[in-house]
Amino acid sequence: MILRCRKFGFYKSRLSSLYLTRLYASKPESIEHSLSTTLLEKARNLSNEYQKTQKYPSQNDINFNANNVELAKRFVRLQKIHNSFSDYESVYKQLEELRMMEASEADLELKLLAQSEANNLQPLLSSCVEKLENSLLSQPPTHQSSAILEIRPGVGGTEAALFAKELADLYARYASYKNWKTKVISSSVVQGTEGISEMIFSVDGESAYGQLMLEGGVHRVQRTPATETKGRVHTSTASVIVLPQMLQDETSSLYSPSDIRIEVMRSRGAGGQHVNRTESAVRLTHIPTGITVSMQDSRSQHQNREKAFIVLNSRLAAIKETKEMEEERMKRKVQVSSSSRSEKLRTYNFNQNRVTDHRLGLSFHDLDSFMEGTNKFDEFLETIRKWNRQQLLTSLDL
Repeated sequence: MILRCRKFGFYKSRLSSLYLTRLYASKPESIEHSLSTTLLEKARNLSNEYQKTQKYPSQNDINFNANNVELAKRFVRLQKIHNSFSDYESVYKQLEELRMMEASEADLELKLLAQSEANNLQPLLSSCVEKLENSLLSQPPTHQSSAILEIRPGVGGTEAALFAKELADLYARYASYKNWKTKVISSSVVQGTEGISEMIFSVDGESAYGQLMLEGGVHRVQRTPATETKGRVHTSTASVIVLPQMLQDETSSLYSPSDIRIEVMRSRGAGGQHVNRTESAVRLTHIPTGITVSMQDSRSQHQNREKAFIVLNSRLAAIKETKEMEEERMKRKVQVSSSSRSEKLRTYNFNQNRVTDHRLGLSFHDLDSFMEGTNKFDEFLETIRKWNRQQLLTSLDL
C-alpha cells in the first residue's frame, strides 16, 4: 500500500479518547525524523505567515505591478510550505500519541496495537519530512529535466584524454542502469589513442539533470600509465559540465532570434572526399554573452545546426539558473559553498583502488565496482545528493 501525507488511515477505533486518557508519565520511544529544531521553527513561522495572508494580488487587479508578481510567487510558495507543514504536524502528533501509549499502556493488546500502528506511520512521517524539505528548498524546474554532459581532458596529455573517455563511458553505463537514453551530440578523438578531446552527449530521462548536476567539476585521476617504465604515479584531470536540456518550446525565454549569429563554413578534418567541399559546419554565437558553439560532426548542415542549438540552449539555461540562484541567495543572505566547475571535486586513485569525493570527504575502496556505473556508483551519488540537500537546508534563511 502506498502511503500519502494527506490520505492515510489507521485503526483508531481501538485508540479512542477513552484509552488515551490512560496515558502515564513513561518516556515514549523516540520518533525518528531528520528535521532539525531550527528548520521546524522556520517552517512553522512560514506557515503562520501564510495563514495571516488573506489573498495574493491577481493580474486582473487594477494596481497589479511587478512587485505584485513577486508577492504572488511568495504566496504560492508559502502555500506549499503550509500544506506540507500541516501534513507533517498532523502525522507527527498522531505518532507521538501512539508512542506514548505504547510506552505506558498496561493492556498488552492495546500496547501491541499502538506499536504496530506507530511502525506503520513512521514511513509516512519520513515521506512528509521529504515533502516539507522540498517545499522549503523550492528547487528549479530544470532539476526534473534531461541533461547534457560535456566532458573534456584537462592537464595530463594522453592520460587525461584516456581518463575523459573513461568518465564518458562511466556516465553512459550509469544512464543505462537508470534506464535513461543517451545520444552523442559531438565527439572528437585523440588520434593514435583511445582517448577523446571532447565528448558532448544528451542523457534523456526524468530528473537526469537533478541527479547528475553535482557531477560538474574537475575530476582527478592518479595512476601509473601503461607506458610508464619507472612505476611513477601520474596525475591527470578531466572536466565535466552538466547542463539542463531544454525543450524547444522552453527556449523562447532564453534569447531572441536577433541575439544569435549563425555562421556556416567548410568542415575541417583528417581528410576525405567530403572535407572542404561543402559548407556543413555551423558556428552559433550568442551575441550578448559571447558564448559560441561549433558543430561539424555531421555531413548535414541542418543536423549540425540542430545539435549546436541544443548545446547553446543548455548552456544559456545553466547561466540563467545560476544567475537566479545567486540572486535568490543574495536576497536571503545565504552563504552556500558553490560547486564551481573549476573546483576539484573527486580523485580516482587506481593504485589504491580508491575514489574520494572532496566535498564531504567520502571515500569508497572498490574503484572497479564504482567505475561499472551501477548500484555502487548510484549509492555514492545518492550520498552526495543527501549531503548537498542538508547543506542547503542548513543554510536556508527564509
